[in-house]
Amino acid sequence: MFSIDFDDQPYKCKTKDYFWFNEIRQAVQAIEQEGLNLEEIAELSKNSNFFNAASKARAKETASGVLRRLKVADETFFSFFMKQLVQEQKILNMILIMLENRSMYEFMNEVFKEKLISGDLYISDAEIIGFIHDIQAKDTKAANWGDASVKKFRTCIKGYMNDSGLTVPDGKGVRIIRPIFGQPMEAFLKREGLTEVYKILAGER
Repeated sequence: MFSIDFDDQPYKCKTKDYFWFNEIRQAVQAIEQEGLNLEEIAELSKNSNFFNAASKARAKETASGVLRRLKVADETFFSFFMKQLVQEQKILNMILIMLENRSMYEFMNEVFKEKLISGDLYISDAEIIGFIHDIQAKDTKAANWGDASVKKFRTCIKGYMNDSGLTVPDGKGVRIIRPIFGQPMEAFLKREGLTEVYKILAGER
C-alpha cells in the first residue's frame, strides 16, 4: 500500500536522471526471479557492472537512480510489474518516477492531467518552463536553479513522457497519447492507494 505525501519532500531538478526502463525491468526481474534485494543489486552494479553501463561513473549514476526509484515500491508492486506487457510496465515506471520526484508528480497533476481533462493534448516547451518557474516562485531552494538546469529539466520531463509512451514529440513540445487502462491496472492502482495517480493518468477529477 502506497501513501502519497510530499510535505517533507524537496523539489528536485535531477537533470542526469533518465527513464531507465530496461534497467528497472532488469532489477525487478532479479528481485522477483532470483530473490535479490536492493542492496545485493547495488553490490552487483558496483562490482560487476550489473546494468552494463558505459563507464564506472555512469554505472554509479544509473544504480543510484534506479535503486532510489525502486525504494518507493514494494513486493506487491514488483510482482504486478512482472505480469504486465511492456507498455503497462513503462507506465508503472513513470509512476515510480512520479512517486520519487515531487516535481514530476506535480507536473503530471497540474499540467498533464489538466490537458487530458480539457482535451487540449499539446504541451509546449513554454508551458513546461512555465511550470518549473512556478515551482521556483514558491520554493526558495528551487529559486536557485539556473537557466541551464531549468532547460535540462524541461528536456528530462519531455524524455520521461516520451519514453513512457504517454506523449510523442511534436515541434517544440509534445502531444499526449491518451493512455488506455485495462481493468487490472486500474484495480491495482486503486487497491494500492494510488487512486490519485490513476486519476492523473486517466484525466479525471
